[in-house]
This record gives sequence, structure tokens and C-alpha cells, in this order.
Amino acid sequence: MVPGCNRNAMSFSEEKRGHGFQDNQDSRTKKPSVCAFLVSCFFVCLRGSFFSGFCVGCKTTPGHVDVKRAWLGLIFYLVGALLAGTLLALSTWADFEGSLFDGGLPADARLPTLRCPLVLTQRGDAQISARFVNETERPLRRRIHVSISDGFVSLPRSVDEDITVAPGESVRLAWPITPTDVVWGRFVLARVYVNRIYPLPSMTNACGVLYVDTALLTGGQFTGLALAVILACLGGGAWLWRGGQTKHRRARSLSSALGALGVVLVLGLAAMLLELWIVAAALLLVAVLLVVVLVVWLLEGGG
Repeated sequence: MVPGCNRNAMSFSEEKRGHGFQDNQDSRTKKPSVCAFLVSCFFVCLRGSFFSGFCVGCKTTPGHVDVKRAWLGLIFYLVGALLAGTLLALSTWADFEGSLFDGGLPADARLPTLRCPLVLTQRGDAQISARFVNETERPLRRRIHVSISDGFVSLPRSVDEDITVAPGESVRLAWPITPTDVVWGRFVLARVYVNRIYPLPSMTNACGVLYVDTALLTGGQFTGLALAVILACLGGGAWLWRGGQTKHRRARSLSSALGALGVVLVLGLAAMLLELWIVAAALLLVAVLLVVVLVVWLLEGGG
């Protein structure tokens, strides 16, 4: 049993007796949710494991500690990690759904030049695009087939275009996406297919765009604001935490674990922006495993 958790549980019991609470409360009292209970247990164990000896002026404190600053930094850091994990999970989910969208046309290679926005909002000024390059010595005529979810996965909106690319040049095509293209109230799915023409193979690629139901910001503004908030919480939280903690062994271990979690999440966000959704999904899985290991370690006492 974690000593800190035991002490917090005892103090909570005494507080209940002092305020006249009864164990057999009225059944009309609203019961806390499971998520709230788990989060409360996590913070109680965290406090018991790492801050039980960190009170200013206590004989067991290895030096002066700014407990309020340390707690504030930890809260900011965890909020930033939660926001980063949520954005990473939703974006990889969107791209995963996009990879399954309209896959009836087989292709020989992946189209690497497909670009999709991360977020679409009600202001709906987003578009997907692709660039087609001719590296041969003769003009190439290519047929482009585009499928975009038009509110339904099974009935996509299709666009067919024929382009001619001169030798050594490239052509960029773009197709708008709007909130009417959203499926399941969450995503816009799109796929671009290019026919085979000697000596070039047929190519295809797909993507998913996360839909956020707001008219205050464009998709690009929302993405920039979300990333700024995440980085501010992670950076500011780390600065406050390191300035308020001591060189206690358990505090150093927690700092290392949280630092590793932050690095993995930032790398995942970078992969997300580069549209490497498989890499982003793998880094998200690593972050989840780190959180599980950290929680188990805390429950075992953080020793």
C-alpha cells in the first residue's frame, strides 16, 4: 500500500466525521462517475507518493520546496498532455477511417503529394490538394479521380479531371471540402486516384479531416491555437514543476517519466502535421503505454 495514499484516506475519514457525514447516505445523493473516481484516486496516490515529505518546514523535507508551484506545474503539464493525446487520437482516427474509404480502385503505389488540412470548421474554407510531377522527357496526360464523402460514406462525391503535364513541370490541383461533406458528425474523408501511364504506375492516397463544430475560427486557426495551448501547457508546466520540486529520488523519477511522455506526444504531433498518421498512431500507443506504466508505478508506491 502507498503510504501517502493511506495518510490521505485517513485524513479524509477524519474530515467526514468532523462534518457529520454518514456512510449510509441518502440514495438520492448523486454518485460520482467512474472517471471522476479514477482521476481522484490518481491524484491522491500521486500526492501521497511524491508530496508526503515535501512540506515546507518539515524535518523530512530534503530542502525547501514550493509545493504550490510544483502542483500548479504538474496540473498544467497533465492538461497539456491530455489535450495533445486527445488531438493526436482524433486525427489518427480520422486518417484511419480515410484509409478505408472508397478503396475499390487498386493502385500500384502511394500518392505522396496528397495534402489535407487537419481540422475543418463551420467556416468551411478548407481544401485538399495534390501535386502531379512529370519527370520524364515527354508530356504526360493523366486522369485524376477524386472521391469525397458527401455526407455519406457509401455515396461519395466524385470528381474526374484530365491534365497534361509538360516535361520537368508539375501541376497542383485542389478540391474544396465543406461541412456538408462530414460523415458521422466527425470527419471528412477523401481519396485521390491517378491512372497508370507508362512509365508511371497508378497511385492513390486517402486522408481524413477532423470536423470541429464552431464558427469562431477557421480550421487552420483552430489547429494553430490548439498547438499553441498544448505547447504552452507542456512547457510552462515543466518549468513550474522543475522550479518547485526538490532533488528527491521519487520526484526525479516522476520528472523523467513525464518528460518522456511529453517528448513522445510532441513527436506524435509533429508526425501528425507531416501527415504520417501511422507513425503518429504508433507514438500515441507508446504514450498510452507510458501512462499505464506510470499509473502502475504510482499505485505500487513510486519506489
